[in-house]
Amino acid sequence: MQEEYDRGRALLEQSLNLSNERSLVSLAMGRLGYAARCQGDYARATTLYTKSLALLEELGDKWHIASTYNHLAYVALHQSDYLQASAFFVRGLSMCRELGDRWITEECLDGLAIVACAECHYEKATRLFGVAETLHGILHSHRSRTYQAYLDQSIACARISLGEKAFASAWAEGRAMTLEQAVEYALTDEPDVTAP
Repeated sequence: MQEEYDRGRALLEQSLNLSNERSLVSLAMGRLGYAARCQGDYARATTLYTKSLALLEELGDKWHIASTYNHLAYVALHQSDYLQASAFFVRGLSMCRELGDRWITEECLDGLAIVACAECHYEKATRLFGVAETLHGILHSHRSRTYQAYLDQSIACARISLGEKAFASAWAEGRAMTLEQAVEYALTDEPDVTAP
C-alpha cells in the first residue's frame, strides 16, 4: 500500500514458500498480481490473478473472487481492452451487489466510468464518477497515486468533452443516486451518444 512493490513482492514470495494453505496462497498470488500490475507487467499480473481466481473459486470465496475480477478488469483497462475490462467489471459489480459490498463496488464504478469515458460516453462516465466519488468520501478508501492520476485524467477528459455546465449537471446526478440506483445504472447498457 506504500507502493514499495519490490519489497512487497519479496515478502509475498517468501510467504508463498512458507505456506501451502490454499486460501493464503490464493491471496498472496492476488497481491503479487497487484504488484505486477502496478509495475506494468500485465502478462504476469494476468497469470497470477487467473491462478488466484481458480483457487478462490475452489474455496467459494465470493468476496475475493469479486475483487479478483475487479483487478483483472484494471489489467485489461491498462491495455486498452475495454470490452474485456467492461466484462470483468460487470462480473465483479454483479457479485458485489449480491454480497452487499461497497468497497469493491466503488472501484468497479470508477472502472466502468473510465471505460465509458474511453468509449466517448461522457455523460454516463461523469454520473458514475460522481457516485463513486460520493462512495469514496463515505468509505475513505485508499487510492494509490497512480490510480488517482488515472481517475483524474479520465475525469478531466469528460469535463473537457462535455463542457463545464453539462459536466456539473451529470456529476450532480451521479452524486444524487443511491448505491442501488448507481449499480443498476452501471449495469444497464443504455445508449449514451455524446460527441467527443
